[in-house]
Amino acid sequence: MGNNCCATSDAEGGEVTVNKSVKVSDMVESLHSSVASADQSLIEKLEGTVWVRKSDGNPMARIERAQVIWDESFKSANSSLSSNGTNVLVMNIRDKEKSYSFSGEVNLSAVPMTIIWSDGDLWVKK
Repeated sequence: MGNNCCATSDAEGGEVTVNKSVKVSDMVESLHSSVASADQSLIEKLEGTVWVRKSDGNPMARIERAQVIWDESFKSANSSLSSNGTNVLVMNIRDKEKSYSFSGEVNLSAVPMTIIWSDGDLWVKK
């Protein structure tokens, strides 16, 4: 079923009204594309430099290509990073036996930028 369109005009005022029917699947695809774009935009803003723990200044990780690349002191595999298009991140950590998920709230307006993780850890962008 394609898009339908009809138009009506107001003979006196010369105004034309156009009504267009759109497929729901097209609207859903557009919404998913917008969320994916917002997700990528947030993560891109976090990339490129070292993130340190505010409490002690120890380096934690870098963020690159939607991955948390842990500081070598952690001897840990990279962790995946995603966002739902808001300022909230989800980090998935996997070790040999278990998987863990942490959410983090990004403060883009803080100078320097910060992430407050669900376990209470506060990271600062260097």
